[in-house]
Amino acid sequence: MRVWMDLARWLSAHGSSTFADCDSEMLYAYATHLREAGGSRSSVAQALLALTRLWAFDELTARPAGIGRPPWDEHGADDYLPAASTSGGENATDAIAEATMGPLLVWAMRMVDDLADDVLTAWAEHQKVLAVAKTTTPTGTGLAALDAYTKLLGATGASVPVIRYRGRTVLARQYIAALTGASMDQVNQYAKRGLTRAARLRPGPCPLRTPIRGTVHGQPWREAVNLDESPP
Repeated sequence: MRVWMDLARWLSAHGSSTFADCDSEMLYAYATHLREAGGSRSSVAQALLALTRLWAFDELTARPAGIGRPPWDEHGADDYLPAASTSGGENATDAIAEATMGPLLVWAMRMVDDLADDVLTAWAEHQKVLAVAKTTTPTGTGLAALDAYTKLLGATGASVPVIRYRGRTVLARQYIAALTGASMDQVNQYAKRGLTRAARLRPGPCPLRTPIRGTVHGQPWREAVNLDESPP
């Protein structure tokens, strides 16, 4: 985004107020400006890559601004970069080729278009689980449900829900509270009675109930989103 803003300021200084005026010739002039401004080869390469992304995104939008195709996207970036340093340890690797970057950009945009709804819905359920666990008060019904749940885990040898927390695998107490309707105090009591030990011996996922609608090659992109995989 900073590179795009720098381009906009440069265009404004040269009498242009819209990206529609930024054709390939103007981009060539801007690349020359970057090369001569004294930046390192790697920083100029990153700037040219960001400008290529700007053009690619513009091509894919419903209402393109009309920015021209960068000449380095067609002919390679080497001629638009400062000479590689032999003493300063600069990275002399050329910018990623368009044949590689193009599919990556399309893939990234498809990730957003196809999977964003699942991720956002999982985040909403994650928040709901935390809220329910925090506000649920102790009741006999919740305690009975928790007791039945833990006995079922023990009888069947099923895995116990865990999450990753500060680099450690721990019992998913909030998840179990929301799942059974028990309070956090009740879950903590059962954790001391053996549920924590069972979690160490038989760790398992804590899948949210969010329906998975996004697909990759016609198949769901995953079975479920776990509680600790959605944004906190």
